[in-house]
Amino acid sequence: MGIFRVCLFQERNWTVVQCLDVDVATQGGSEPEAVANMQEALALHFQTPAAPLLAVSDFQPPAAAKFMEIAVAV
Repeated sequence: MGIFRVCLFQERNWTVVQCLDVDVATQGGSEPEAVANMQEALALHFQTPAAPLLAVSDFQPPAAAKFMEIAVAV
């Protein structure tokens, strides 16, 4: 199980989630759906072959972004 920092923000009718620890992003029709989609995307990202952990330093979140940590089984 890994803990990943993510940023959530609204883009039109979508809740967008950008992982701050690896270069993975997804969206959903609601916050819970978007978080579940991110958990699935991160689990798939780390399936064999394992990808290295990369810092995402150039991501600029919108001013109204919400930050949180989510748990993912990797």
